Amino acid sequence: GGSAGGCSGVCGTAGCGTCPTTPVVAIADAGYSIDAMEVSTRQYAAWLSTNPSTLGQAYPCEGNDSFELGVMSEDAVSADVDAGFNGTPPESCVGFLENQVGPALDRAVVCVDWCDAFAYCIWAGGHLCGEIGGELLDVSSPDQFASNDPERSEWFRACSANGTQVYPYPGPYDDTLCNDDGSGIDDVADHADCGVGELKNLSGNVLEWENACTTKNIPNALFDNCVRRGGAYFSSPDELACELGLNGNGQENGTLPGTPSDNTGFRCCH
Repeated sequence: GGSAGGCSGVCGTAGCGTCPTTPVVAIADAGYSIDAMEVSTRQYAAWLSTNPSTLGQAYPCEGNDSFELGVMSEDAVSADVDAGFNGTPPESCVGFLENQVGPALDRAVVCVDWCDAFAYCIWAGGHLCGEIGGELLDVSSPDQFASNDPERSEWFRACSANGTQVYPYPGPYDDTLCNDDGSGIDDVADHADCGVGELKNLSGNVLEWENACTTKNIPNALFDNCVRRGGAYFSSPDELACELGLNGNGQENGTLPGTPSDNTGFRCCH
């Protein structure tokens, strides 16, 4: 689950394991690439097996003392309670990894909080998708819709084919292309038509963390509110769009970065 010792570098260096083999897709005229698929449970478990160091994490993750799936740090618990929640992870996330065997390991990883996703992407030689250029995308008011700007958001530019599509495929919503029928999380390599080119599952399957957060949006909370993208396997057509905020709220899929969910995973940019 991570500790003060163990791997403190990137994959491929001594003691830090081999790098993931996920194909990446170059985004035209933008200077970055994005993972073709969501991170799988198998890939995340391989990172955990290197005993990644929890030292040196930046705000808001300085207190994130474990990368284990479904575990909340003391800071995250405090922030969750301050925001009016119960300060505990979903019951389905407790001991999540121990229950994943065989083909289940190739499904999109969930029960990962924003800080864990951020650290994994650094280990994988990239970064959690955020502002074009690799930095945090600040979505505080009055920039709450910055995540919908193809000139700013790495994730949105990739999903929307540079702002030209509502969904990660041409035309209107199509209920045959993506994992959105309520049946559960699928393999990250499934649904080849649910994306732009080689990209898969940009809509449905699991929500994806973005390196896009508000600053002090929640009164008295230790952590900011961070965006999740693309809807999950149970989401409505509006929530499955590349844009956030079709209902007028640019942060409707945001949540505290220290809080894991059984419907939220991620992919990395490079």
